[in-house]
Amino acid sequence: RAPLRAILRLLPGVAGGTEAAPRRKSILRNARGNKEAPRMHASGRRHIKWAKVVVDTDDIAREERVEREALSERRKANNSHALTALTLGRVPCLCYEQLTIPIRVALPELVLRSPTAITLDVVVDIVELVHMTVTLRAKAGAPGGLTATAEAAAKHSWRSRVAFVALELAGILCLHIGRGAEYTSGVRELFIAAQALRLVRVVQLINYIREVNEDMTSDVKILAAFRFMLVLISVPHWVACGWQLVADRRDYALPTWISQYEIFTENPKYDPHTMTDWESYLMALHISWAGLTALGYGPLVIHRELEVLYAVFVSVLQIVFYAFVLGTLFHYIVRVDESTVHFQEVMKAVDKYVSDRALPTQLAARMRAHFEFQHRKQASGTKRIVSQMPLSLRSEVAVEQ
Repeated sequence: RAPLRAILRLLPGVAGGTEAAPRRKSILRNARGNKEAPRMHASGRRHIKWAKVVVDTDDIAREERVEREALSERRKANNSHALTALTLGRVPCLCYEQLTIPIRVALPELVLRSPTAITLDVVVDIVELVHMTVTLRAKAGAPGGLTATAEAAAKHSWRSRVAFVALELAGILCLHIGRGAEYTSGVRELFIAAQALRLVRVVQLINYIREVNEDMTSDVKILAAFRFMLVLISVPHWVACGWQLVADRRDYALPTWISQYEIFTENPKYDPHTMTDWESYLMALHISWAGLTALGYGPLVIHRELEVLYAVFVSVLQIVFYAFVLGTLFHYIVRVDESTVHFQEVMKAVDKYVSDRALPTQLAARMRAHFEFQHRKQASGTKRIVSQMPLSLRSEVAVEQ
């Protein structure tokens, strides 16, 4: 009866009595599965054996859906890898931008007509445009079917992204149009005003560092070293550009700080009227580090009201700068792991125990191996991780091991 029931299930409207059998499709296939070339008959005609195979159309549709989903996943993975590579290549551009913005405001002569600065600005803007295009395409191709809360969050994220893109485009246009205006008519106001729009890239650099910090797969030590070097270079650089802004550069008349160098050093090289912009920046960088490291400004006397207010701001910033630098150094260089110290104390106690009782060498080695294994087990956090897993998940992990 079993073969008869199997045949009846293939006939529509017979199996089950009330429900029609799934749609079937009769397909002629080569009995050899098209793996071998067809044999030739003695008369020269092709001799092919065909077999009639009954295939379920639902299975065919399921296979096609699985293939489409696999292809979509491969495309998403490729796009994700490309976006990650582009983001990593964008990080140096963002670092360059956050270092160049204060220079463009405080010492525009250094970057306005410099071929190197113009080339770097163009390259950075091209990378930013490519990243914006790829990001918008990825956001536009996000899957639907979200909940109301997730959809509202996606709309808010999309609006923020569009606002960032608008500010980026405005900053790019204002920068290059302002540079052209300075070439033709000597007007720098548009070029300097463009830096307020390009501050968006500083915000994006901070957001990127925060995202990498929240990623569990990131190397914490490499990220900490990058943040440490970025702060160690950027803060004195921005403070130096601020000292250039608060100086009275119209006629460099006393008592502005930049005019006091020539008086106290009696060196005509420090005459602010004949110094180059690069030498002026180095002087500002020196006074910046002097303020941030609490070394003092030496013989310089801060007289002008704007310079006094800026010196107060630098004093407050010095506290935060000290806390960050010293905290990072102590955390990653000076700080000692407490578990390692405890393990060393235990091993010293084991050695003393072995020597006091004159235990055999092999037994002492086994004791040391036991305590070393326990230390590695505790350091890996196996017990803490397993204790937080449900019983079903523990069982699956145990089976896989």
